[in-house]
Amino acid sequence: MELEIRIRAIDSAPRIERLARQKVHTHLHRFASQLNRVTVRLQDENGPKGGLDKRCHIVATGPRVGTLTVDTLMENPLAAVDRCVTRMTEVVRRTTSKTRTRDTRAVSIRDAF
Repeated sequence: MELEIRIRAIDSAPRIERLARQKVHTHLHRFASQLNRVTVRLQDENGPKGGLDKRCHIVATGPRVGTLTVDTLMENPLAAVDRCVTRMTEVVRRTTSKTRTRDTRAVSIRDAF
């Protein structure tokens, strides 16, 4: 699984990148065989004004899951990454379980004939 992290207009970018990389690895490593690429984008939407302006956008792609996208907007960049990675983990888990269920049914039908 290839991981790319892009951070724009946020202070402490190296520290946040390290923590984001660690969070993605911790949550998504069990799906590494089903994901080719995960891209995390984190940016401050409106500069130093504050408020709900830290956007975390994650795109995960793989042959069995297609392209999955999750987007979160929060005040704190680390909280945005945390919520977005947690949501992506759930989306990947649901998608892979649906794929397994469909594959199992297809094999069962073929075996019945």
